[in-house]
Amino acid sequence: MPSLSTQAPGIMLMRREQHRSVDTATGQERASITVDGQRQQWTFLTNHTRVLHFIAHNPTTRVQGVAAACRITERTAQRIVADLEEAGYLKRERGGQRTQYTVNLDTPLRHPAETGLSVRDLLKLLISRIPQEADANPAQ
Repeated sequence: MPSLSTQAPGIMLMRREQHRSVDTATGQERASITVDGQRQQWTFLTNHTRVLHFIAHNPTTRVQGVAAACRITERTAQRIVADLEEAGYLKRERGGQRTQYTVNLDTPLRHPAETGLSVRDLLKLLISRIPQEADANPAQ
């Protein structure tokens, strides 16, 4: 489905298309984006980041909901939740048939390049908004 980016002063117009394919080794559907004819295979966020972000905003979600929202399999979602719990980023509490997740916001990020940053900082970054054109141009 082709789409065009919005054009702001000093920004070049780029043609963007989204493609879906199936990985023949795993059978899993993959999405890729083509920008100006060049296929982009990587993304900025990992599945672990997507799962943590989704659970932070939906603490009573089920694994099926996590998988659907993050566009991963349920098995992958279960594995990632277990990874996050084992590393201390998540706490799971069973209450009857529901699970309540708690994100430990003060847990530091793992990569040495992110020393001094916590989960709280990451989640703030993911929910912050890009300034509107009027905000970016104070002369107006």
